[in-house]
Amino acid sequence: MFTNKRAYRAAVSGQRVIFNAATPSGVELWSKPADGGIESALEDMPHLKYSDSWTATRRGVYYTQAGARTATVGFYDLASRHAHVVRDLQEVPAPLGGLGISASQDEHWLLYTRNAQWQGDIMVISGLW
Repeated sequence: MFTNKRAYRAAVSGQRVIFNAATPSGVELWSKPADGGIESALEDMPHLKYSDSWTATRRGVYYTQAGARTATVGFYDLASRHAHVVRDLQEVPAPLGGLGISASQDEHWLLYTRNAQWQGDIMVISGLW
């Protein structure tokens, strides 16, 4: 067993595994060496609302946070053990984290699910036979 905590998601970051743990005050991110060892909470990392509103890279963890009127992308640097806001978001992330977030390997791009009204159109295609 990797952890005894109530965890829903894990991701590898270098030689460490980052995983979330549900707590009464929100989702905490924890870290443990990939080859075993002592697990510990990421100090100075804010609590998250949802288990899938974060993604790990080789340098650290990107995460989204949303308030009533604002939304931001933050970054937790594993080397310095500090979190900071990277930028404001124009669109609020989807409730419950949507489909989560993902960062490109070079960390120049970040994908997230935005909160929007979903619509669909039914298209008719003729002349197939």
